[in-house]
Amino acid sequence: MTPPTFSVVVPLYNKADSVEATIASVLAQSYSDFELIVVNNGSTDSSRELAAAFTDSRIRLVDRPNSGVSIARNEGIALATAPYVALLDADDLWHPQFLQRVHVLTQLYPDASAYATRYAFRQGGVDIAPQLPRLQNSSPQLIENYFAHVAAGDMLLTASSVCIPSRVLERIGGFPPRERIGEDQDLWIRVALDGPIAWDDQCSVYYRQDAAAMATRAPPETKPWPFAMRLLERLRHNRIPAAVASDARRYAARQLLGQASQLVLEGQTKSARCLLAEPEVHSAGRRYYYWRVLSALPHGCARWVHGVTSKRNRPR
Repeated sequence: MTPPTFSVVVPLYNKADSVEATIASVLAQSYSDFELIVVNNGSTDSSRELAAAFTDSRIRLVDRPNSGVSIARNEGIALATAPYVALLDADDLWHPQFLQRVHVLTQLYPDASAYATRYAFRQGGVDIAPQLPRLQNSSPQLIENYFAHVAAGDMLLTASSVCIPSRVLERIGGFPPRERIGEDQDLWIRVALDGPIAWDDQCSVYYRQDAAAMATRAPPETKPWPFAMRLLERLRHNRIPAAVASDARRYAARQLLGQASQLVLEGQTKSARCLLAEPEVHSAGRRYYYWRVLSALPHGCARWVHGVTSKRNRPR
């Protein structure tokens, strides 16, 4: 039997309020040569039953004990039979043309290490464009320097807007297991170091940030985010190509500074100061000094100062 062009991998854990719409958005794709692998990651609500109610022969529902989203994604990737693996979280949605647009990219750029389209944050039914200042109404293109984009704006790739060739995943590995923060960014870094990313600027993915989806956010991690520290280690040992090293350093600094700011606002100032002590973070300039000062203030005072300065800088 000829394998499909795409294997779509959906990790599923307690998404009863959204999984039906997610699966329906896959089945509504205009490009229909795909298999859909839903990895039920030990759901305790009705998610599994809702997914199982779909009778499309292209769907495979796999059950496993809950062990984190990375392991669930990796299991789906291991079961994939197609030459391209597309990822989709169980609370996000695809435009009906998503796979068609990715298919066109694979024909235009057969040697790319990943294929992606623009996405939108969906909040309360309103779609908000991500900040991608280097990609404004651009035609399909190859992105050679991933780090230049993520150092200057929002994430270029998400776990619902990217498709990766199976050959690339075999070469670089999958998601790091049991990491709570940044497991996806770790993979995008390895993809970007493997080769260029093919990009379609048409919005084809809706990344839900509704209150119900955000309510499960855990408290900020006090230890440095592993993906950022691994990137710094590559930089310190000259294992990043010189052409992108400066942007990779800015990206790592931005991520660690973002983590430090979260910790300051949660009163974890000792952990924040440890992050701010990383030499690369100093390259963030005024933002570094801003958070360095706030990390020395009492918790309530730091939050008040940040609230006042944020209000003053808010667009009118």
